Amino acid sequence: MSGVRGGPLSESHYGRLWALARAAILTSAEAASLLARRPYDLRHAVVSTWLNSGVPAPQVAAWAGTPVRGPACQVVKISP
Repeated sequence: MSGVRGGPLSESHYGRLWALARAAILTSAEAASLLARRPYDLRHAVVSTWLNSGVPAPQVAAWAGTPVRGPACQVVKISP
């Protein structure tokens, strides 16, 4: 995503846009919750879902663009 002058968006601007998008799409109860509070939360959720569904870690890492031993496979809490 690029800014008005073609460069990357600042983190603060991206955060404001994300907050506006959440408010426009989510119900008031959802918006008040932690649901997708940050864009990273969605990435973490999908990686966790894939791993908990039995998708092999190397495939999940490839889809997430992360090395198998990287954060996507280390941080995720896998349910028993």
